[in-house]
Amino acid sequence: MGTNTYTLSVYAKKSERDWLYLEFFNIGISSYFDLNNGIVGTISGGTATIKPLVNGWYKCSITGTDIDNPLQYSISVAISNDNHSYQGDGTSGIYIFGANLTETYSSYPFIYNGTEGEETTCLGDNINGSGDVTGFTNLNTSGVLYAEIAANDDELSSSTISLSDQNLLLNYVSINYSNTGNYIQGRVYVGGGIQCLITYPVSDMTIKRKIALRWKYNDFKMYINGYSVGYDLLGNTFSSNTLSSLQLNRATIDDNFYGNITEIGVYNVLTDEEMIELTT
Repeated sequence: MGTNTYTLSVYAKKSERDWLYLEFFNIGISSYFDLNNGIVGTISGGTATIKPLVNGWYKCSITGTDIDNPLQYSISVAISNDNHSYQGDGTSGIYIFGANLTETYSSYPFIYNGTEGEETTCLGDNINGSGDVTGFTNLNTSGVLYAEIAANDDELSSSTISLSDQNLLLNYVSINYSNTGNYIQGRVYVGGGIQCLITYPVSDMTIKRKIALRWKYNDFKMYINGYSVGYDLLGNTFSSNTLSSLQLNRATIDDNFYGNITEIGVYNVLTDEEMIELTT
């Protein structure tokens, strides 16, 4: 059986009534929300949050875990805290919009484009201001590429995070999910020649992991969640003024990164002890 974590959220504002009630009623998780004072009321199982927006609007959400069951949920008006048996009078209620159910690490959030009834598109993320040749000067002969990531699914689509010269068939360091099996790979190419390829099998690519790949002359190593998972002790690194761009892809190959990213970083070369600390 699998365990899935879900979040039900909605944008809400008080009107004649002040209380909102959200529930996953087949797994016993629920919460009340006070739309007058902007606070969470009684919670049963799971977690709940309320975030103030503008003009009296709040984003209210509950999060809970379900084990391979058809998920059932409801959004309703409550009379008060601990009382959602509201029959209605035909005129009293609250305002809501943008209800959204997401599975953690797998779904896009609701995006409001400002026009009622219109669709909108969730665009891919980009890394802006990721540096240039000057910013990466000290990282050509040695360094560390780090990512805390999870794949969207196990459908074997290649997804890559890379530090490169933007001509990615020649010079790059990358962490990627393989499209040939459930593998996490660390690669280093210099002048079009492979210097390091570390492949680590995993049972589930949708689990979030901390991954660090070190490159240094005759010293390449990858750590995942505090453990060394592979190394290569023979290989060259880059000449000065080579690496210039951090990207969520390999520009000349169609393997854009699709997944959940908590953190990406590029560091000066680290010791084994520092690699363990970084990925733990």
